Amino acid sequence: MENTPNAIALIHETQQLTYHELNSQANQLAHYLQQLGVKPETPVGVCLNRSPHLIITLLAILKAGGAYLPLDPHYPSERLALMIEDAKIPILITQGNILQPPGVTIVDLDLDQDKITEQPIINPSTNVLPQNLAYLIYTSGSTGRPKGVAIAHSSTVSLLNWAKDTFTSEQISGVLASTSVCFDLSVFEIFVPLSWGGSVILVDNALALPELSYIEKVTLINTVPTAATELLRLNAIPNSVKTINLAGEALSKHLVQKLYKNSPVEKVFNLYGPSEDTTYSTVALINPETQNSPSIGFAVTNTQAYILDHYLQPVPMGVPGELYLGGKGLARGYLHQPVLTAERFIPSPFGEGERLYKTGDRVRLREDGEIEYLGRNDYQVKVRGFRIELGEVEDKLLKHPDIAQAVATVKEDNNGNKRLVAYLVIESTATFSGEENLRRFLQETLPDYMVPSLYVILDSLPLTPNGKIDRKALPEPEINTNIQQEFIAPETPQEKSLAIIWSQVLGCDRLSVNDNFFALGGDSILAIQVVAKANQMGLKLAPKDLFQHQTIAKLATAINQSLSTIKAEQGTVTGVVPLTPIQNWFFEQNLRDPHHWNQAILLEIEQQINTQNLQQAITKLLEHHDALRLSFELTELGWQQVNNDLNNIIPFIEIDFSNLPDQVLELAISSTATQIQSSFSLDTEPLIKIAWFNLGNHRSSRLLIVMHHLVIDGLSWRIFLEDLQIVYQQINQNKEILLPQKTTSFKYWSEQLQSYVNSELITSKLDEYLTMFNNSISPLPVDLPTGENIMSEAETLSLNFSEEDTQRLLKEIPSRHQIQINEVLIAALVQTFETLIGQKKLLIELEGHGRENLFEDVDLSRTIGWFTTLFPVVFDLSKAENNLEAINRIKEQLNNISDHGINYGILRYLGDKAIKKQLKNLPNAEIRFNYFGQFNNLFTPESTFKIAKEPSGNARSKRDKRSCLIEINSLIMNNQLRIDWTFSKSVCLQETIDKLMDNFSDKLQDIINYCLFREEREYTPLDFPKMDFTPEELDDFLSDL
Repeated sequence: MENTPNAIALIHETQQLTYHELNSQANQLAHYLQQLGVKPETPVGVCLNRSPHLIITLLAILKAGGAYLPLDPHYPSERLALMIEDAKIPILITQGNILQPPGVTIVDLDLDQDKITEQPIINPSTNVLPQNLAYLIYTSGSTGRPKGVAIAHSSTVSLLNWAKDTFTSEQISGVLASTSVCFDLSVFEIFVPLSWGGSVILVDNALALPELSYIEKVTLINTVPTAATELLRLNAIPNSVKTINLAGEALSKHLVQKLYKNSPVEKVFNLYGPSEDTTYSTVALINPETQNSPSIGFAVTNTQAYILDHYLQPVPMGVPGELYLGGKGLARGYLHQPVLTAERFIPSPFGEGERLYKTGDRVRLREDGEIEYLGRNDYQVKVRGFRIELGEVEDKLLKHPDIAQAVATVKEDNNGNKRLVAYLVIESTATFSGEENLRRFLQETLPDYMVPSLYVILDSLPLTPNGKIDRKALPEPEINTNIQQEFIAPETPQEKSLAIIWSQVLGCDRLSVNDNFFALGGDSILAIQVVAKANQMGLKLAPKDLFQHQTIAKLATAINQSLSTIKAEQGTVTGVVPLTPIQNWFFEQNLRDPHHWNQAILLEIEQQINTQNLQQAITKLLEHHDALRLSFELTELGWQQVNNDLNNIIPFIEIDFSNLPDQVLELAISSTATQIQSSFSLDTEPLIKIAWFNLGNHRSSRLLIVMHHLVIDGLSWRIFLEDLQIVYQQINQNKEILLPQKTTSFKYWSEQLQSYVNSELITSKLDEYLTMFNNSISPLPVDLPTGENIMSEAETLSLNFSEEDTQRLLKEIPSRHQIQINEVLIAALVQTFETLIGQKKLLIELEGHGRENLFEDVDLSRTIGWFTTLFPVVFDLSKAENNLEAINRIKEQLNNISDHGINYGILRYLGDKAIKKQLKNLPNAEIRFNYFGQFNNLFTPESTFKIAKEPSGNARSKRDKRSCLIEINSLIMNNQLRIDWTFSKSVCLQETIDKLMDNFSDKLQDIINYCLFREEREYTPLDFPKMDFTPEELDDFLSDL
């Protein structure tokens, strides 16, 4: 004012005020307010229409030393009353009868005009300090009650100084003040030009710009993207505007490009900041040539921006985290809400006595150092079990050239089903290519579950008084009349039956007939379970059908077209059984105690148990599942396997621990279980023992089931436990014992393998394994080279992952990238061991379920036995440049191995001597990895049994050697991924394994974030199975698109 008293400070319609006039009138009102008791920390309400009086009043309150509380006359009276009550204002400045709350001194600028003009025009003196309150801005609260953000003078001054350094005097010479004073963008629009010699051009809203007679005086527009979009549409941005600030909403690249192309704007700033950090916290000047989504840039002067995880630790570059803000702009807190203030304004871990504001916004740091806004944490929704970031959907919608504005949200249909809905404002109805084309456009970059099922086209999006999109005011869509349905319910009997089975196996509540089995978290193990249940219901399927027909709709068409020649003997199977590859591997280990190499489970039984009925159920299972009657004898020709007839031996014992005190119970159960586990004799069947622990009427009993590994594997356990429950319940209810028909016997499978090994088909697979060892493989360094790798020294450490990350691995990543969880885990393993061995190659022995589709007449979906496969793979990530490429390399290398590796064991143990020798001489893998699959639905809440907490004893003899250095087993239990690392503590120090596990956890988290939060989709030749691309040909093809 002192430098340019006659310069124009404020323009409104036909009125203009110079700096001298504005200052004089503000001083008069300030003196009057001081007479009424306004001083530092006094909140004064302002409820005025947009006119010069509004600007004068705001300045007067600040000059008097008070703090202004803006109250928009157009707000609902109830909201205004809440704000007035919460702020406890003693004075309200208004005009006419706009607002007159009881108990508050009213200053009516019309009625009190004479008293005000009597005051002096000189600047009033105050005792205001930088830390005193400057203004209160009320924002929406999560409870529905607005909360007051308290901003100090020092914070506002910091904003003004940043603006002076960022914008030239020409840029701020005419700033359009179009934002409600209840919205903090107004702080920039009013006080930046007035602080540095510019003019405030006051209008009712930004869309009034075309009607201004002095439109060419506007040089800078500061508004929200929604308003800027409408100004563009109206062609209403004058030639004088060279700078536009956009804030308050996510900014699309599409809007930026149109501003540079179709308006005189030369600089587009993307500004981000919550009210709690004084208007603006970060700034980005968007390059007109950029092809990236606009970032929110860097922190403004005197502001610190941190991207942190849940533990307040910085996240790596590119990894999403929550944005925390610090510095001089931080608000004092929320007025009269100390608890909420403490929750959102936390002590900074990066500076003693400093604070950080928890924004609730998800961001990540880009490679260029700028911050990319990803959306609100509370804009994450779930539809049919899938987590969806609404901001990501909106971003992809806005990339379509026909879409001007877009909002994504979730609505419920009449049945309570959640539907993803897109609300659109289109550029032109004449050029809009239609919903189906838009849907296809989205499917190029989004997984199916993130593509909206409904589209609502609007002339304009509803706005709040602050100019932001009003999501609550979006109209309800015509859900029932939309032709394109995201959810298509099963209709035919086959589809309904399959939906029930999928729901049981996958744990999904609702299934559309077009849902993909593997995208929902399915895998080869679960596929076998689906087939077994389908066959029980009379739906004739083979496992290969599910791989060929991956949706319910397609799978239903395959029913009755397979299994016509299945060999499945329904009588008792007896006789000599050739050893399978895995059984040959077992005896090759030459263990000291081969009888003590078991699998076991300890169950808790809360209800009263009928032991006679339980024994009868066990007898029935021994009869039905022939492999449970196998025995093994060492002959002159080696080990021989025999399938015995059913005898009268019931492998059931009762142990009475009812009088033992609780404190010794676990030790007693565990030690007794170990005795039972070591009591097998391989030549005496059955190789199964069941012990019932009676713990008294005051405690649940326990049931120990032990089987030698030679007769059981992981998938067989599921079959056994399910059948045990079914038969036991049938006997308890005096029903006829009914089990599904037998599938192919273990004996027949083994015999078929003996014939298969002599075929030309299998011998052609030998090179798959010989060629992968063409280059040398680095051995694993060990801490204690002379240590013993035996079971007594074995130690197991476990890694557990959250339910959220587990679901990402099971559902979201497979749906987006057509990759499976085991491929992701292997990629993380190879990357983990790179730091240990110094190369991107790793030899791993993989363990598979082994029930492969080698023979047309074989169905093993309900066959018990040991089918496991072990096969080596040299994984090579030397050409992988990023995480997704690493997984795709793993995917390709696994797919290059035929029949999931079963041929290795067949050739290695059943082939001729020359082939056996070649494979035996290959390097041995020191790492073994197995993904067991999901055990979420092993027992339902209504089941007789549940997993007990006590250990089930030692499953293997402590005297026996271990067959690998590090064994890594992964499974999903209770919806959480658990990875067990077993090693010999006489060979590897726990510190070494701990570091490997930590590194693996970090690598896996990096992969999850990379796969889910990258914009670009990456492809492999496997995504184009009909094209027979090489990786190089695919790169050339994609580069030409």
